[in-house]
Amino acid sequence: MVKGAIPGSKGGYILVKDALKKDLPDTVPMPAGIRSSAAQDEEAPVEEEDEE
Repeated sequence: MVKGAIPGSKGGYILVKDALKKDLPDTVPMPAGIRSSAAQDEEAPVEEEDEE
């Protein structure tokens, strides 16, 4: 069963197909754009200042 709005008249037929997917580039962050903690440490070093 398909839930939601479907174009066409009631009782009609629809054709359901798999989506064609392209290969992703190697630079795409995986999974979900979450970076590891090691990569974050290398990119943004924190400098501590001495308070006088």
